[in-house]
Amino acid sequence: MMSKELLDPTSVAAALQTRSDRNRKEQIIQLVMLICAVFSIFITISIVFILLETAVQFFTDVYFFEVGSLVEAVRQLAQEQGVGGDDLARILTRANDIRDVTFERMGEGLGLTPEQVRDRYETIFASRTGLERFWATISASFSRFFGDVRWTPLFGSKRFGIWPLINGTAMVTLVAMSVAVPLGLLTALYLGIYASRDLSRILRPMVEILAGIPTVVYGYFALIYITPSLQWVFNLFGAQVPIFNVLSAGVMMGVMILPTVGSISLDSINAVPRALHDGAYALGATKMEVAL
Repeated sequence: MMSKELLDPTSVAAALQTRSDRNRKEQIIQLVMLICAVFSIFITISIVFILLETAVQFFTDVYFFEVGSLVEAVRQLAQEQGVGGDDLARILTRANDIRDVTFERMGEGLGLTPEQVRDRYETIFASRTGLERFWATISASFSRFFGDVRWTPLFGSKRFGIWPLINGTAMVTLVAMSVAVPLGLLTALYLGIYASRDLSRILRPMVEILAGIPTVVYGYFALIYITPSLQWVFNLFGAQVPIFNVLSAGVMMGVMILPTVGSISLDSINAVPRALHDGAYALGATKMEVAL
């Protein structure tokens, strides 16, 4: 009877049809996943392309060629007038645009009229064409980007030095790590060694939920609560803290990355074989000694 049921054409056809439907569903799922993967790759490539395109537009902007031509004109005129050293460096720090007031400042520093400076600038600007102009623009843009120490792109006298951004990022990162690393490690040690398993299962999601808070909420909290608190503390010692400061941003950034640091540290602690913990306890070690 069993063999007859297995060989029944109707049963075999139904089984094959069911398998075919299942394979078709799996193929559809696979196709959807492939489309998602291709779309993700496309978005990533598009982002990289947009960043590269924006960078090329920035470094080849005519502004840098204009400023580079002005700097070259000032150098030539300074050499003719016998101006050099610190005086020339002080004059060149003002060569950030081609406004009328800039030509007046250049002329005052060189002992010339603004028209003389402008004529030399226009001569150099018009004499460079094609590849020479391209390399002059690239040279001026890179020197301004990596050599300047001010970032004022929205001011009348535009400056695009990257170092203030790098310095601010490094300082905020240092403060954030000073906050997140000790607190994250201590949290992980408590949840991984001192707390019971039931308590750890309750507290860990509560800590990790901080990672889901939008960054704009952290910024608002830092501006409304952290900064006034820091101002009050520093006022006790006669110091002033501006509204926008590195310490407030670093503290809030440390709180924001605290769940990440704690989660990674806790995973590292849990990765240690339980036998090593038990062996340390058997030798008389305390929980702190096991943790360290």
